[in-house]
Amino acid sequence: SNLKTQIWCAWSGLAAMLLFFVGMLVAGLLPPPGPSLTQQEVVALYQNNTTGIRIGMAIVMISGMLVIPLVGVISLHLKRIEGISPLLTYTQLSAGSINVLFFLLPGLCFLITAYRPDRSPEITYIMNDVCWISLVMVWMPGFMQNMAIGFGILSDKSADPVFPRWVAFMNFSMDFFNTMLTVMKDAPSQMRMAPNISPAVLSMELTRSSGIC
Repeated sequence: SNLKTQIWCAWSGLAAMLLFFVGMLVAGLLPPPGPSLTQQEVVALYQNNTTGIRIGMAIVMISGMLVIPLVGVISLHLKRIEGISPLLTYTQLSAGSINVLFFLLPGLCFLITAYRPDRSPEITYIMNDVCWISLVMVWMPGFMQNMAIGFGILSDKSADPVFPRWVAFMNFSMDFFNTMLTVMKDAPSQMRMAPNISPAVLSMELTRSSGIC
């Protein structure tokens, strides 16, 4: 039925988040290593767990596919809001789909780095920076997705809103958090990963609060 399909789409977001964590664990990247690692420590990280990184990043990239159904069901319920501009729904749909890059781009970078762990240490060191910066910095589509969802929720003036208003302000706060971390080189690595996984958590809350699961 249509309701069952929506439930499966909603839970696909949670599955994506769980698979992401599994992939990072298999790769030996949880908790994330900090930016203060020396060149020798970074090279050892890839040489000591080459197979784990390759398998783990494949899992991370696969998890990205499961984000797409979740984006679809969020768009479906945004359309339920009376008086909402269709542009907000389409913006959420487009930005949320592009947000899959968060899973694909870093995973691909880690795979490239682990493909030849015996290469020049300088190259591995630079590639490791590329990997983590791509993991932290691919937040722009998520920023627009959160804004579209937030403004869509605030435009709901009905007595029984589709989503609670606090969810909109949480989306806005995560956008602010993402922006601040862009210029914080010495922020704890765990803090840097939080904004990247939080859209999946927020999306699950959006879908749950809509009453389909």
